Amino acid sequence: MLMKTKALWLIILGLLLCLPLWAAKGDDKPPEFEMKLQKAFEEISTLNLINGLNLTQDQIKQIIECNKELETLRQDCNKEFESVASDTMDAYGKLKEAVEKNQGIPKDVERKAFMMEQQVKQIREEMMSEASNIEKKLEAVLTEAQMEVVNTFNPCLIPPKNLKEPVRAGQANDNDHILNMFKRIRSLPSDVYDKEKDKIVSRHLEEIQKHIGNLTQEELEQEKQNTIAVFDKVRAMKDVEFELNGPEVATEYMKHGKKLKGEELRDEMMKLNQTRHGGLGRVGRYLLGPTVVQVLTKRLEMMKS
Repeated sequence: MLMKTKALWLIILGLLLCLPLWAAKGDDKPPEFEMKLQKAFEEISTLNLINGLNLTQDQIKQIIECNKELETLRQDCNKEFESVASDTMDAYGKLKEAVEKNQGIPKDVERKAFMMEQQVKQIREEMMSEASNIEKKLEAVLTEAQMEVVNTFNPCLIPPKNLKEPVRAGQANDNDHILNMFKRIRSLPSDVYDKEKDKIVSRHLEEIQKHIGNLTQEELEQEKQNTIAVFDKVRAMKDVEFELNGPEVATEYMKHGKKLKGEELRDEMMKLNQTRHGGLGRVGRYLLGPTVVQVLTKRLEMMKS
């Protein structure tokens, strides 16, 4: 029963980064290799994120403290789950027997199962609410730029360019590739650009569709006109103006790309789900958990020495 409650906690926190291959086979437990592989991936991915955040010693200490609070909460919740586990499984067992017989459910059996379901639900909701409060405390530890890194982070084995260098305040997004594209567009002679821009934009949109899926003809035409307008805008800038305003235009273009890929909708849905049901968001999922504590404890020792 203890294993069941621990599994429930892990599901709620969303600490598993991916569905293990063994799950589809119906085995009772994962092969040792799969467990080691998943653990190694989680450790490396967490290190990539921590490296990208460039945390101070004080921030690391506060994040570790938040994790200790969560661990205490987890232990308390396990005790509460254990206190109702026997009665709950007994009530569910009797309900299952009645349903299997398909001759109606006795009122006392139905009432007991419903009551135990509500008790478990209440414990879970209180736990998720308290975990959410710990996450809010953790969010207050991070700078705005660090929050942006977490919000755009995807678990990875090999870190993308924006995580290979420590985060710089106000420059959390990696828009270098877009700026470089703008520079290439600006370097084209006018006659070449005017003649080839339709082909250039079409190839650009073909590459985008490889990542987000095919657009409808109407969407494709709209994106084509939008991209041409952006390219025309950056080409019309003087060199000094581009140096000053180019990064901002690149950031706006990148935001449009996120919207096109549905990432903004995904983030909004996640926030809505949190508001309605509680639980943890990105900060909690990536910076709360045993692996994070291990990584940060070692990092703190390295920084002190």
